[in-house]
Amino acid sequence: MRRTPLTLLVLSILWMGCRTPLYTPPRAVRIAVMPFGAPGSITGQPFDIHGWWFGAHDVRQSRNVGGWTAESLARQLEQLDCVEVVPPYDLRRYLQQQGRTLRQTHPDLTDEQVEAILSAIPLSDFGRDLEVDKIVTGQIFASQVSHNRTIDTWASTVDLQVQVWDVESLWAAEQADSVQTPEYELRLSEREWFESWLAATDEVCQDIATCMRREYFADPGFFRGL
Repeated sequence: MRRTPLTLLVLSILWMGCRTPLYTPPRAVRIAVMPFGAPGSITGQPFDIHGWWFGAHDVRQSRNVGGWTAESLARQLEQLDCVEVVPPYDLRRYLQQQGRTLRQTHPDLTDEQVEAILSAIPLSDFGRDLEVDKIVTGQIFASQVSHNRTIDTWASTVDLQVQVWDVESLWAAEQADSVQTPEYELRLSEREWFESWLAATDEVCQDIATCMRREYFADPGFFRGL
């Protein structure tokens, strides 16, 4: 088959693109994955019943979904090359210590007030204290197991959004009193039949890590400050 010069040029570009290596930062990128946010409709309703008759189904959720989801994503990210993730256990202990310090200093504060104060702390403060380059935050829109009470089938639904923030950029924006924007943002969802919400969360977090490797960590523009 005779190939025109244009066809050969296209094939050459595609071949070179396939051989182009992914960008490798000059050192490991230190990342902290903060506990995900979740509305009270998830954390405040661990069990509920929806529908009626043949359509009746019970819905199970978790109060600890924010921490579990963050730890799942942290486990996926730490498998990537040139990425150093603050271990979830260490981060959990760090956040618990901040809460204990607040309670000791202000014993009149309620648990809700302590949580509100911690959530109001600028991300850059956490990032500089933890000595990380990037902070990952997330929001949970759905995380549940739905069980049909008539035909005994169940499925798990998870819907997550993640945002990646550069700590130094956050700090500079705060000093300049300017708008803070994430470097990267992604929302993915998953529905798994006959699986727990934990398994479905792991699936989504694996997909998120794959997308971040291809779209975020491959872009040298995000790592000029390393």
